[in-house]
This record gives sequence, structure tokens and C-alpha cells, in this order.
Amino acid sequence: MNPISETRFSSPVLDWFKVVFYVVVCRRRPSRYLWWKALGFRIVGALGIYERKHMSFLSSVLPADGAFIDVGAHYGVYTRFLLRRAAEAGIVYAFEPHPEVFRSLERQFADRSNCRLFRVALSSQRRRDLSLQTPKLRGVVPEPALAYLAPSDDEASSKVEVAGLDDFASVMNRLDFIKVDVEGGELEFLAGATQTVGRHRPLILFECADLEAKYEAIEAYASGLSYRLCGLDERGRLKPVSPQDTLSSDANFYLVPAEHAVLRS
Repeated sequence: MNPISETRFSSPVLDWFKVVFYVVVCRRRPSRYLWWKALGFRIVGALGIYERKHMSFLSSVLPADGAFIDVGAHYGVYTRFLLRRAAEAGIVYAFEPHPEVFRSLERQFADRSNCRLFRVALSSQRRRDLSLQTPKLRGVVPEPALAYLAPSDDEASSKVEVAGLDDFASVMNRLDFIKVDVEGGELEFLAGATQTVGRHRPLILFECADLEAKYEAIEAYASGLSYRLCGLDERGRLKPVSPQDTLSSDANFYLVPAEHAVLRS
């Protein structure tokens, strides 16, 4: 639940473009900037260029009509992709705590009968003492993609509902896949999802910008549940992740059940 450095994966040119766009086009209005961001993500999702390597891999391994979870759904690129895989017989559960971003998800998916939306931050357990902190890119642009949970004693701060995935076990009869993007809270999320993961054995895709610092803890979690820590190589094929691989330019990794067919292919 601590902010993490995105330096290794950020582009200074893109960062400064966002600053100029926010100041000149959006006139420093956060709501206008977030509207443009939502539109941008809709476009890159529709064009199939967002995390193309991972989308291609998942298209080859996720079951049709499956049950999927999008944790840290943001503007819904993965949610929309997973809904296409789920089709009419499957279901997608999307979790997003940021209020403005969540409203964008509601506008896109609230009328979908097989999509359930939760304005909840998933962590290790239910808590009432945390707020969602939204950093400002270059000290100027509010960037909800980097929002993180932090303790707050400020009564005026925006508190957020925090729970563990295990708290939602009663609504899930099946689970095939979890995508996790929680800005540094990966270990806390996994701790709060242990029973669900152990029961359903889903494939898990998680973003982790500082895996070198968390490698031993995540590897221990994986081993305890008979999972394998993996990544994708340059050709989009699954491969085991060693400590030497943690500085990869790709911050997305997989936890794969040892019995999963993809490990035998």
C-alpha cells in the first residue's frame, strides 16, 4: 500500500505531453482530463494495441464463457476484453475504487447483465482507515492510474471501501482468471485472496513494477499454493521467472497453477 516508482517504465516525453495537454487543452480541469483519458483508452482498446502481447496470450488460453476478475479495472480495457471472452454465459467482476474512473466504468458496462462492478479497493482485509491517494504527474497532472491506498487521519480526505477478495467468495461459483493492477499493493491483494485462489485455481496476471524487491515473497506465496511464477518472452510464450528476470522492461507477470495445461504445452 505504498507508492512505487514508475521511473523504469515511464517515458519523459509522454509525461510532458500529458502536462501540456492538461494545462493547454484541459485548462487544468481534472474532469476534462479524465474524460479525454477515458476516450483514449477506449480507442487503444478498440485498436487492439493495449498490452497486445498479453491480450494475444490470454486469447489463446482463457476459456470461452469463463468467469473473470479485473482488479484495478481503471478505464475498462481489460474489462471489455474479458467480456468478449465471457460472452453471454460467462461473467466479469470489475473492481475500481477511484470514484471518477468508476463512473466511467458504469457508463460503459452498467447495462451488461454479465458484468458486476464494485467501487472497492482490494487488499488483505477489510479496513476503514485508508484513503485513495492520487499522485500528480510532474507535480501537475492528477493521475488516477497511479492511485494507491494510504493511511489517513484527515477527516476531509476521501475514504475508500477496502476489502479482501475472499470477502466476495459467496458471489463466485467459478473463477478462471484474475488480472491485478493495484500500484504496489500486490502482496496485500494476494494475502486477501488466498482462499479464493486456493479454491478456484485461477490463472493470475499481475503488474508489479518492483518485483525484484518482492520476488521472494511472491515466489513463496506461489509455491505454497502449487503455483508457478512466470512471464512472457519476446515471442509471447510463457516462461519461468528467475530473480535475474525481475528487471525486465515488462512489468506484467503471471501466477500459473501447476496443473494448468499451458505449462505442459
